[in-house]
Amino acid sequence: MVTLINHLEIAAALDWIVIIWAQQGYYDLPIEYLENCLRVREVSLFPGESAMILTLSYLSILHDRRREYELSLTYEMKLFLIREKVLSLDHQGIAKTLSNIGQCYENFNQVKLALEYYNRTLVFYEQRSPDSFEEECRMRAHIQQLSTVLSN
Repeated sequence: MVTLINHLEIAAALDWIVIIWAQQGYYDLPIEYLENCLRVREVSLFPGESAMILTLSYLSILHDRRREYELSLTYEMKLFLIREKVLSLDHQGIAKTLSNIGQCYENFNQVKLALEYYNRTLVFYEQRSPDSFEEECRMRAHIQQLSTVLSN
């Protein structure tokens, strides 16, 4: 008999398989497994947003490594919507997702959009995260660098 617990255990096992394959540089099958894992989590009776966050993160990372930036951006946008809904507004994961979306746009050479998301990330660091001074400095420097490129 297949139960909700079985579905979640299957999804967790798929996550581990993906991690192992991705560490070895294989991406096709891990992406396929993660997409199946995401479907299992989406149809399960228990929403499991935290597990979906993990799956979406893996999908974004793997597509980014394959230089499939449009797919990576799609998963980052989904990830942002879930994180914004379920995490506290000062959660570091929100800033990370905003930064990743900016990176996707930067990979598309859409510097203005990238800067918008990087600036949102910077505001997050300035207002909500006193423990992120290093990230704030790095983001500030990156914004300055992109702004210089944009103005030339």
